[in-house]
Amino acid sequence: MIRWLFALLLTPSVVLADWHDQDRFPLLGSVVNVASDDTLNIRIESDHTSEILGTIAHNAENIEIVATDESDTWGLVNSGEGSGWVRLSYITMPEQPKWHEFKTPMTCFGTEPFWDFRLNIGASQAIYTDYDSQDHPYAVDWMSDIAARPISSIGLGSGSASEGFSALIENQMCHDGMSDRENALRIRLFIHDNGESYGLDGCCGLSP
Repeated sequence: MIRWLFALLLTPSVVLADWHDQDRFPLLGSVVNVASDDTLNIRIESDHTSEILGTIAHNAENIEIVATDESDTWGLVNSGEGSGWVRLSYITMPEQPKWHEFKTPMTCFGTEPFWDFRLNIGASQAIYTDYDSQDHPYAVDWMSDIAARPISSIGLGSGSASEGFSALIENQMCHDGMSDRENALRIRLFIHDNGESYGLDGCCGLSP
């Protein structure tokens, strides 16, 4: 029954924003070419004269880049309750696995109510923390992309329609509804508990 549901849900992802290349993001980067007594500025707009939103340490690593601008010279990152732009000449992004290879842990989350959903390396285990802060661990027992299409969506799940979960993770820009932060992945999570089910909509990011 769960697989039948995802046969309907797993359709090609909606068109992303012009500056979001499907399947390219999110990526992890590290700061380079910044002096040890200096910081990398995060600007509100992708312009060196734009207002500064925040800063990143000269030796920071595992910075999640969720998009680039049309010129591909600025990267979009999150800072506090917002997102801003950093010059990519100060960020190195080495070759790395795609998000859907699950070589890096992933954390998904939602607001109103607050919850989160974490996947380990390999996406073999999941933990759902509900809005009462109770953890529910699962062993992931199925995963699928869309046949004969570029990988932009992954369905996965555990258990049955009585006890378990089903989830659809899509490569599209996502907002949590309460902040101005941007994310490159969206999740629709269905929790099956004691014969009843409910759905949640949220965002995901890499969490090395």
